[in-house]
Amino acid sequence: MLVKRIQDLDVQWGLAGLGLALSILLFQRQTPNKLGSQRWTMGHLLGSRKRTFYVVHLSLVAGMLVAAYFHVIYARVFVLETVGIFLADIVCCWALTVLKKTPRT
Repeated sequence: MLVKRIQDLDVQWGLAGLGLALSILLFQRQTPNKLGSQRWTMGHLLGSRKRTFYVVHLSLVAGMLVAAYFHVIYARVFVLETVGIFLADIVCCWALTVLKKTPRT
């Protein structure tokens, strides 16, 4: 029974999502307290790590959304809502950045 179920595509997507969730937990960015003196001597290092963490985090979450979308039919509505909210967040952040750079009269 287990061998048969593992060959099903929905189970494979579920296992892929589980693997991505574990990857997020295992490859967390270190907190500044754990970095110790590196935080002060290499300030650029922290910015680079934050950017790398952000890109990897978004990639893994996107992978989990794809896995959830194909794994469970009734989760598709929630995945599409999540993508919509994420896009709205990007538009709002972009608008705030543009408004911040615009000189006030």
